[in-house]
Amino acid sequence: MVTHDYFDLQKAIKKAREGVKSFSAEEYVKIAFIKPGKHKIRFFHDPDGDIFRYVMSHQFPGRKKTHCPNYLREQNPSLTDLPGCEICKLADEIDNWRSKLGRRYSAMIYGHLYETNSADEYWQPGTTYIVVGSGKLRDAVLAFLEGLVSDASDYIQAMLNPNVNGGVVSVEVTGGTQGAINLSAIPGVTKPPIELGSWYKPLAESWISKEFSQSDYQEALEAAKARAKEFLESTSTSAPSTSDVESTPSDTPVAQPQPQQSSTSELPQNSVMSKLGKIIELPARVIQLQCWTKFNQQDKDCLQCPISMECMFEGSILNK
Repeated sequence: MVTHDYFDLQKAIKKAREGVKSFSAEEYVKIAFIKPGKHKIRFFHDPDGDIFRYVMSHQFPGRKKTHCPNYLREQNPSLTDLPGCEICKLADEIDNWRSKLGRRYSAMIYGHLYETNSADEYWQPGTTYIVVGSGKLRDAVLAFLEGLVSDASDYIQAMLNPNVNGGVVSVEVTGGTQGAINLSAIPGVTKPPIELGSWYKPLAESWISKEFSQSDYQEALEAAKARAKEFLESTSTSAPSTSDVESTPSDTPVAQPQPQQSSTSELPQNSVMSKLGKIIELPARVIQLQCWTKFNQQDKDCLQCPISMECMFEGSILNK
């Protein structure tokens, strides 16, 4: 309790403001999904020296993200105590991408954004993020690093080490999630060390817990069941029943709607229809090796394949 007559209001406000900064500024790193546009970014490894973390997850509004247990078991067959993923089973049964029940593959990497032509409140220059993207981001970064590791290993090591001066790369993202990501070095441009704080933690401890949580999975499963029910009800009520259609005299010709054809003969050459209803064009190498749906995470060529994400997802469904 203040008993003296004079109270220094400005000093009190300043002290309170400094308390907010010291408490919150370095507690968390922001998460950002890679955006379409042109950016200048310095990617760097986590405290354990890991460049990426890969996650296959399910998430529904108002619920925590949960690991897909099927994917965890695919990566580590010894995890026999994990349940079979009922969410994936629901998604497979409904077999419609609009249900949004499918699992999502994410690749995460630390990155400091210096410039961008598509800034918004979630993507601001001068900010360090855990940058999240699809397999396109993973493939682009790994291809860039592998392309320089032999002739410019010092450049790569410096860029990835946040404690020293390092280079910046130009990143161009086009076409959304199914588009392309291209990286190129910016000669002669180096930046000072990244200002690290308590937020700088292993990627395995960020965005989603390292361990499988049965409670988080159960919450997500209940949300998935509710979404599946709503989706099926909406699709069943959207089609008019025969009782809603007025009868027509038999002598009046009526044009009947023709059923949509889904035959693979209508697909473009060298293309397939995915379980999500998307047409995927197969690269020449995939056609030659007949390796569609046979994704192998240990195969360098598989990691660099432009349809690796789709191949992995499609293979996981077919191999259940």
